Amino acid sequence: MRVLHIITGLGVGGAENMLDRLLGALDSTQVTNHVIALKQSGPIGDAIAARGIPVEVMGLDDFMPRTLMPFRLARRIARIKPDIIQTWLYHADLIGAIAARLANPFGASVPVAWGVRQSVVNPALLKPATWRVIRAAAVASRYLPQRIVVNASASIASHAALGYDSSKFILIPNGFDCDRFQPDSTARAHLRQKLGISANTILVGLAGRFDPHKDYPGFIAAAHAISLQQGGQSPDIAFMACGEGVEPGNPAIAALLAQYETAPKMHFLGRQSEMPAFWSALDIAVSASVGEGFSNSIGEAMACAVPCIVTDVGDSARVVADCGCVIPPGQPQALARAIRELAVWPAEKRKSLGQNARRRIQDKYSLTQAADSFLNLWAGMLNQKAN
Repeated sequence: MRVLHIITGLGVGGAENMLDRLLGALDSTQVTNHVIALKQSGPIGDAIAARGIPVEVMGLDDFMPRTLMPFRLARRIARIKPDIIQTWLYHADLIGAIAARLANPFGASVPVAWGVRQSVVNPALLKPATWRVIRAAAVASRYLPQRIVVNASASIASHAALGYDSSKFILIPNGFDCDRFQPDSTARAHLRQKLGISANTILVGLAGRFDPHKDYPGFIAAAHAISLQQGGQSPDIAFMACGEGVEPGNPAIAALLAQYETAPKMHFLGRQSEMPAFWSALDIAVSASVGEGFSNSIGEAMACAVPCIVTDVGDSARVVADCGCVIPPGQPQALARAIRELAVWPAEKRKSLGQNARRRIQDKYSLTQAADSFLNLWAGMLNQKAN
């Protein structure tokens, strides 16, 4: 089976990471993969290419008008001759499906499965061009894709409300490699020593690119609220975060910190390539997102046996279940209270909760399960085409 994956870009992000993990999990004797990025490559593109999988970059926004992109992409589809096209993210969904039709205008087009990764669609947090693409895709969903893959059940209702064809949705949750993501006491000690954080300090962390959906202002506000109450019998609590743009040199982060007379103890590490070490260093992981389908960071942290505090967006509450804490989105004080509550737990009680979280990922959200679900989806689409 030849599968062409079309994705908006190959920088660091949830969809990009899931694509990379999926390609590593698929049996190369069953599936031959090819990847096209509409915009640019990046670290994930390099990782995929290192697997020996062809990666092409179209250069959308750099030198190619959007109106020409489907035609050029159609020529590449005709050359690659895939059996299935799997798209990832809104721009790739729409442009990829149009190109698939153009690639064979007088015959049956290649079956296309879209990949929707957002749960709550808030136009105020989106670029105007992205919002226009989403609205166009809602109409096109009735005609272009055979199936629409979502990684969170919450995405189905929100996109059906926008006009997406609800009969085409299929839920395939994110999957995680629990051999790679597991507790590592050596990495924990090394990173803490590097940052000057003692073994007894409760370390709270968040991972995600600097983006409005991740609500870094809320995370920093919660950290500040906790820092004002430290001292006496309170445990020592420190904070760290990582991701694209999450670094002290980012003027937006500097502006957020400048709001407070006393800045909280926070370490901004930028993009990290060794995420198991990041998670292993933590005592508590946080997802403060105001809009998310299925956060990769939650699954990774849980696989590393770190208890999570998550906002009730997308499927975060479903994933964490009774292995963490769920709070409303956009409420820094609620986040601060939840952090304080977990921080005063005995270490063994937090450790037990983290171990339960790891078992939940192993049982419900393994990478093998996700890969099998995609294979079954594609096989079903081929059978439907044949009939």
